[in-house]
Amino acid sequence: MVIKAVIFDLFETLVTGFDPDFTPPNPSIAERLGIPEAEFRPLLRQLDDEWQV
Repeated sequence: MVIKAVIFDLFETLVTGFDPDFTPPNPSIAERLGIPEAEFRPLLRQLDDEWQV
């Protein structure tokens, strides 16, 4: 038996509906990881190249 599902992220919808003035933060991946952007970009490029292999 195969189970199929669709998952929706309703956070934005629910929060916006509750507080229309709410603006979610939009940090970069580097900011979320606490890594300077200049150091993160080369790492991301390297990881992307390795992932494509």
